[in-house]
Amino acid sequence: MKASIKAGKLQEAMGKIGIVVPSATTMPILQTVKITTDNGSLVLTASNIETNLSLVVGCDLETDGGLCVPYKSFNGWLQAMNGNEVVSLEADLKANSLGVICGNYDVSFRGFSVEDFPMVDNVSGNDFTVDASALRRVLENTLFAIATDESRPIMTGVNLTFEDALTVVATDSFRLSLDVAMVESKFSEVLSVTPTGTALRVLLRLLSKEAGQITGAISHGGNMVSFKTDDMVFSCAALEGQYPDVKAIIPVSFQKEITVNKGDFSRMLQSAAVFTRDAGDIVVFEVNNDTLVCSAVSSQVGPFEVELPITFVSDAPEFKFGLNRQYMADVLSVIEGDDITIFAVDEDKPFVLRGDGSAIFLIMPMFVN
Repeated sequence: MKASIKAGKLQEAMGKIGIVVPSATTMPILQTVKITTDNGSLVLTASNIETNLSLVVGCDLETDGGLCVPYKSFNGWLQAMNGNEVVSLEADLKANSLGVICGNYDVSFRGFSVEDFPMVDNVSGNDFTVDASALRRVLENTLFAIATDESRPIMTGVNLTFEDALTVVATDSFRLSLDVAMVESKFSEVLSVTPTGTALRVLLRLLSKEAGQITGAISHGGNMVSFKTDDMVFSCAALEGQYPDVKAIIPVSFQKEITVNKGDFSRMLQSAAVFTRDAGDIVVFEVNNDTLVCSAVSSQVGPFEVELPITFVSDAPEFKFGLNRQYMADVLSVIEGDDITIFAVDEDKPFVLRGDGSAIFLIMPMFVN
């Protein structure tokens, strides 16, 4: 392999590929980036077995070939180079070394044969297409609600169900987030796959500047899912097991409806944090006609109380309930619109929060005296 490329271009690609390279592993080969060529371009590939990423980077290519180079050392040196300089790469496949010239620097890196790198299979079987901005939106609206407790591994992932649309769900049993995106597919049946939240956070970072359509595929066995752009292929393993049926959890009718300004509500939650730290992070709400009284009591700091104006629709004009402050703050960080509406069946039933978008956020109530 012999190629030349602008340093800044290679620096950007190496920065992206490093998201997947594991910092610690019993397999040294996984701490390398595989550099190969395809159709006149460089292809950078990284894997941690469960998650794989390949990036296509345009270059001036003289000869084909490939080598695996230790990511940390190669990227550390590369990022110190002037981005406007040209980097020349030449692989010695017999010695498994990569010679690199940039400006007045002439260095080499010992590597591994590409044959030592784990096989990264192309995911094929059930293809779909989704808009990049819509995919970002549904991931942003759900990822924060995954479980961190691995006692139920399936709930550390985000469930993707493909039917007439793509329904994305995350829950940790105490809260739930659900959003929907339009999707084009030719599936003959409803398909469901649950990638890990860790993998989808990586995908979300990679899609931060993407526009247009993302193509994807679910493997025939349902154990892998991939997402592809013109210059990127990202694939990850799916968790084993059946994701909980959340349809039975989400209320379909409500007796109480409260609408409050999102900015006011967000400031209230931020200021309440000082008072809820030693009180289970609970904010207590009392609805009195057109006023929402928000309160918390800290044994160390003191009492907290603020009144917010609301639009209130209910058969019973007054009621009291408690919700986790952090859970509500997480919802406020992603919810769309100027107002937030809280729907309630009763004080001890799940509360549903909605904004202007398609996302539904559910929070279980906390016991209050």
